[in-house]
Amino acid sequence: MDIREVVKDSLSYPLTNWKSFLILGVILTIANLLMLVFTNSFAESLSLRPDYRLLSIVWIAYFVADILFLGYLIKIFKSTVDSENVLPKFNGWLNIIVDGFKGIIIVIVYYIIPFYILFALVLILTRGFNSNDILELFDLINTLYTIVIIPVIALALANMAFDERLLSAFSFGEILDDMREIGWSNLLALYLLFGIIYLIIGYLPLGYLLGWISPFLVTIIKSMIIIPYLYIFATRAVSLIYRSSVVDT
Repeated sequence: MDIREVVKDSLSYPLTNWKSFLILGVILTIANLLMLVFTNSFAESLSLRPDYRLLSIVWIAYFVADILFLGYLIKIFKSTVDSENVLPKFNGWLNIIVDGFKGIIIVIVYYIIPFYILFALVLILTRGFNSNDILELFDLINTLYTIVIIPVIALALANMAFDERLLSAFSFGEILDDMREIGWSNLLALYLLFGIIYLIIGYLPLGYLLGWISPFLVTIIKSMIIIPYLYIFATRAVSLIYRSSVVDT
C-alpha cells in the first residue's frame, strides 16, 4: 500500500466513529485530570502530611486508563487487519482489558525495564560528574533508545494482536522479518510523518496557549482530542502497512 494512501486513510480514520473517539477521550481526560490535581496537591502537601493512600488510588485509576487505552488501540489493529474501515465500537470491555494488560507487559519488557537499566548504567559510568551533565547524557541515550525501540514495540504489539499470543511479541526473528517486509523506507517515512504531526498538533499550538489558559484546560484539550487522534492515526497507519506488507503477502 502506497505511503500516501496510508496517510490519507489514517488522517480521516479517527473521525469515522465519534462515539468511540469521545469515549477514549473521556477515559484519558478523567485519568489525566486526576493525576494533575492530586500530584499538584501531593507536591503542595509534602511539608505537611501527604495522603499516600489517595495518591495510590489515583495511580491505580491512571494505570487502568492506560490498560483501556492500549487495549482499544490493539482492537483498532485487529479491525484494520480484518479490512474494516471504520473505528471499532468501544465494546467488549473484557477483551480490551486483557489485550491492554498484555500490551502493558510488552511495554514494560521493551521499554520500562531497559529504561531503568540505562539509568543505572549512566549513574555508574558517570560517577563524580556534574548532575546536570548526567541528566543531559541520560536524556540523549534515552532518546536514541526510544527512537530505535518504537518500531520494535509497534511490531511486537502487532504480532501479539495478529497471532493472539503474548509470546509472539517476543519473537525477535519474526519482528526483524516483518521490518524487512515492510521496508526500511516505509519505516523511515512513518518516523518522519509521526514526528512532524506530533510537533505540529501535539506541541506547538499548546506551547503558545500555555501562558493564556489554565493547565486544566490544556490537559482537557490534549486528553480529549489531541492524544486520542494522534494515537489512533498512528495505530491505523502501522496497521495498514502491516496488513499490506506482512499479512497480505
